[in-house]
Amino acid sequence: MSKLSPADHQKVLQLGLDFRRGDAASKQVYIRDRLAAIFEKWLLRMRLFPDEVGIHPGNRNSDVITAMGVWLRGREILASDFSKASIGTLYAFEDHPTEQHIAKHTIAVTNTDEFGTFDATTLKVGPANWTHSNQFVNMVKCNSKCSDPNIPCIDGRIDSDLILKDTMNGGLSEYINEGMYYRVFPYWVERAYDWLPDCFQSASNQEQQVQEGTGFSNVYKSAHFVCSCFFTGDCILRSDRVRSDRNLWARPESIPSYMIRPYLIQSNRTRSDLNRGCSAFGFKMFFFRFILV
Repeated sequence: MSKLSPADHQKVLQLGLDFRRGDAASKQVYIRDRLAAIFEKWLLRMRLFPDEVGIHPGNRNSDVITAMGVWLRGREILASDFSKASIGTLYAFEDHPTEQHIAKHTIAVTNTDEFGTFDATTLKVGPANWTHSNQFVNMVKCNSKCSDPNIPCIDGRIDSDLILKDTMNGGLSEYINEGMYYRVFPYWVERAYDWLPDCFQSASNQEQQVQEGTGFSNVYKSAHFVCSCFFTGDCILRSDRVRSDRNLWARPESIPSYMIRPYLIQSNRTRSDLNRGCSAFGFKMFFFRFILV
């Protein structure tokens, strides 16, 4: 049951309708900020460590969070340093004290050696943003298994000592040792407004895309084109696409796994098939690059 005043409750319901409308007029960052202001007096300020922050079932699940996806974000963190300023405000939702839906979900979807370890007795919240980044920090903390050639490893596991001793990764080390402050919604909020975690996650994605420009959008479109060509057999390289897509043809391993999974399932093929197929198109790419550079 909601603990808001009747007036604030109605405001939240209206903002929820605006969010779920999902059309061009649905300004998700604006809606999130309005909601945060309404719940301000209820928000908890909690200092949390990486292994206390799980994966909220409302914004990530086993179909979209993979070790490879986390490694991709980890490479970005290692390349640019761990910046609290770029993270922005950290929002999270408190796990239910008895149902523990966040703790149970987190343990279920990270039950491989590639992820960091979690304990249901210590997991406290599910984040509303920054999920992949937090998972990478926990991987570093736990010296997890890793096969990404762009992440420092030793004996097939993340070389945590090397990463954390690097002064450029001081922020990452600080989070592991000292934690960070999150603004946490008490568990009753999600009970009363179950769409709220999705709203905050969507707003954060929208905000990040604005900050990063069209980079993600371009990569997604390029990945879609490359996979469509290969898996449908339509391998005609249109000149208007070759410029932006040739890097992905040359390095198909750089395409995030979640972008190609639907094609793999539909065609009953593997990622190795895609890599070999793209290599076979090398001559065409070699020819086009001289014309279109």
